[in-house]
Amino acid sequence: MKNKIITESINGCADLIFNNFKNLLSKKNKINIALSGGRTPIPVFDILSNYNLDWERIIFFLVDERDYKQLNHSNYHNLKVSFFDKIKSKSNEFFIKNKGLNSSVLNYDKLIKKKVKLKNNIPCFDFIFLGMGDDGHVASIFPNTPAQKNFTDIICKNFVPKFDSYRLTFTFPLILNADKLFLLISGKNKLDKIKNLKSKDPINYILKKSKNINVINIK
Repeated sequence: MKNKIITESINGCADLIFNNFKNLLSKKNKINIALSGGRTPIPVFDILSNYNLDWERIIFFLVDERDYKQLNHSNYHNLKVSFFDKIKSKSNEFFIKNKGLNSSVLNYDKLIKKKVKLKNNIPCFDFIFLGMGDDGHVASIFPNTPAQKNFTDIICKNFVPKFDSYRLTFTFPLILNADKLFLLISGKNKLDKIKNLKSKDPINYILKKSKNINVINIK
């Protein structure tokens, strides 16, 4: 792969992210950040919650989400407990429990377009944080699922056969339009995977197309 992999400890990764946030806050009044809720990013943001930042000037969104009706946990809940509840910042919940998937997609689409600046006529986040599954999925874009071919919408619902359920997810156009991407991986399996990607792997498309992605292997 052409992208350089940076190896950091969890604390080193938190330091790196903090410095990026602090630098951008010195230039802008508010910044918009989208987070993934997988196992790898959460410990990093748990540590980051202890850093002294003007959190009220940061607005957080979610990259993807589960259908709460089918599972009793969610990305938002996991991030809320480990991060959002510890800082003074606005965070936006992707899934609307009482309205379902279709209404949630429409609502989040409108919210992002209202809150996030446009670049190339597409909302442009200051930072998007991604994780990667052992199968090469990114966000909730899984191999051989409809979202992998959706280049029209900025977010969509995506049926994932391996879980027999729908997920809500950012699409490739929205992810790739961010000013800066961070891909956080951890463990030998994921490090081996990212060094031996296949063309069908969704993360492979991101790595090939993005010119501003930071790949961080957390040890």
